[in-house]
Amino acid sequence: MAQRITVEVRKMNLRLREPFMISFHTFTHQENVLVKLHFGDHTGMGEAAPFEWVTGDSQQDVLDQLTQLNEIPLDPRDTEIPEFHRFLDDYAVSATTRAALDFAYHDLIGKIRGVPVWKLYASRQHRASESFTLSIKAPNAMGEETRSVCEKYPELEVLKIKLKGDEADIERAERIRAALPRPMRFMIDANQGFENPEEAVRILRKIQGILGDVILVEEPLPKGDLDGLKQVKDQIEGTMIFADESVVNLEDAMKIIKKQAADGINIKLQKAGGIWPGRRIAEAAESAGLKVMTGCMLEGPLAITAGVHFTASTPNVIVTDLSADLLTTPHTRSAATLENGQRIPPPHPGLGVEYDKARIKELTKSGELVIE
Repeated sequence: MAQRITVEVRKMNLRLREPFMISFHTFTHQENVLVKLHFGDHTGMGEAAPFEWVTGDSQQDVLDQLTQLNEIPLDPRDTEIPEFHRFLDDYAVSATTRAALDFAYHDLIGKIRGVPVWKLYASRQHRASESFTLSIKAPNAMGEETRSVCEKYPELEVLKIKLKGDEADIERAERIRAALPRPMRFMIDANQGFENPEEAVRILRKIQGILGDVILVEEPLPKGDLDGLKQVKDQIEGTMIFADESVVNLEDAMKIIKKQAADGINIKLQKAGGIWPGRRIAEAAESAGLKVMTGCMLEGPLAITAGVHFTASTPNVIVTDLSADLLTTPHTRSAATLENGQRIPPPHPGLGVEYDKARIKELTKSGELVIE
């Protein structure tokens, strides 16, 4: 009988160092799913970070889908990544589940071939500035968090600010600007917080004036309002408007391109379905003259490192938002690092992530990490 890939699945819930708030929810844990693909002496690892408001699936949904896939009748030594995705097309798996499997298959192939994942697509490593996300707090707490982040990551050049879509956003921007110990560039993420284009333009212009160098604004209006998104884009000068929640897959990206509704796209591999589908979106954006950024959900170091490999092989990525792993206690021996304000992939074959078993045991014993 031909050798097959066997599938192993684990639930991983890791407590955040402090609650993380966006415009419509507050998170206390990373609620992820770890998948391992075993083939001979090699094991490929992937991670799903379901985010029900965007991807439409829960942690339990991902677990249910993966536990039904006991084995995969493919040989990764002669089955390329597009063929692997065609195999997944026959199964009713969500984008998040597909992303975890995509990461694991990339990891497996990289290990079999003895090369880092980014080298499967590029001969030279592309790098982009990393941002660190400030969660939504009361305005008087934003200055303190800004100072803390700048002290902890002195090489950081970009701050990402979450908005709530109200007048207090203006005061938050003022507190952040006043607390800066050095010049910074900014990204603004409204998370669909504004009700209409007029309100978005009014407040965003004020925030632009306060902060100065704003690289881009993500998804200011409810997802799918492409006419409104284009209206904001056409009225905001000096700052790019990016689609985020409105783009889940390539079909969504083509709608943005056709309508000229945005200057760029935030590619989150969890909602795209992994590195391979993410690359198709990036290539379509590049052909249309759009920029892209690499974003993330509340992902652990494994999925974040997959995003770093994707960035390293994608030349039209202008900035990354891959800091979710920095919100939890470190528990790997090797993963993507933060150097000179950029995320750098490990040099090892595959994704290059190795978990620290002793540290995981400590976190499990303390209740900070739950693995099932």
